[in-house]
Amino acid sequence: MNILKPQSIEEYIVSLLQKNSRSGSELLTAIQSKRPGTTKQALYASLRKLRSDEIVVVHKMRISLSSIWVTKMAEFFTLAKHFYTKTTTTDEGFLNLEDGDRVTYSFKNPNVTDIFWGHAFDILAEITPITEPVFLYNPHDWFMLARPETEKLLFKKFAKAGKQLLILVGDAKPLDKYIIKEFDGTIAQYHPTNELVFDKRNYYVNIFDDFIIEVHLDEITTKKIDEFYNTANDWNPENEAVLKKIIANEGKNKLTISKNRKKAEHLKKIFRKYFYIKSLKQNTTHI
Repeated sequence: MNILKPQSIEEYIVSLLQKNSRSGSELLTAIQSKRPGTTKQALYASLRKLRSDEIVVVHKMRISLSSIWVTKMAEFFTLAKHFYTKTTTTDEGFLNLEDGDRVTYSFKNPNVTDIFWGHAFDILAEITPITEPVFLYNPHDWFMLARPETEKLLFKKFAKAGKQLLILVGDAKPLDKYIIKEFDGTIAQYHPTNELVFDKRNYYVNIFDDFIIEVHLDEITTKKIDEFYNTANDWNPENEAVLKKIIANEGKNKLTISKNRKKAEHLKKIFRKYFYIKSLKQNTTHI
């Protein structure tokens, strides 16, 4: 698809939606000015195909680019730039961190934090060797409850590549245990524990070889998440609505990405007593 020099109707649609959503009539008028003879029927046939390919979405008669597709394309070109030029000049400058360096971001709520977090997670998982497991610590793995589709896609991606995903959870309430069934126990391993792993309840950490993502969620939001897990024994639509409302609360949320071999090795040792880590010889393949 050539959106820089569009020729087809689909290319024009994507190009025109770069900055804002449009109605079907607005798209038709704009495309006809560049591509005379374009019919309404041809436009809507192209829109149906783009919707089927999950490139565009329609909401209240307005057409816009799918945020998921935009994120995937951003990740594709970020990784392409990294592997081909070994430099990164976009917002993903964390790929250029030297050992001991860090960069910190602030976000208004856990939802927004998780969007960037997921973006950084995918990129770092891609650039680390297939033999290097990804280690995650969450006080509660509310991501799997609030965003099951996104999380399950991640598991499938790791399973297909044979890359281990090891998730340690700092509590063992009923809803912490509820999601164990989603993990195969080998490639994707999940261990809830009542042991004190880290002192702070708002602390989350991911380790990708020498790269580390550390997140400190807003303390008030953290208390509400803990209260939710302390009282909710079943996963149902009512509890789903409560959890999603909690993670939409505004507050101070901080995400730090660092590259620190010594610290990463120290953190990995904490995880190793909880998980089986398989040994592979190949060390250059990526997911």
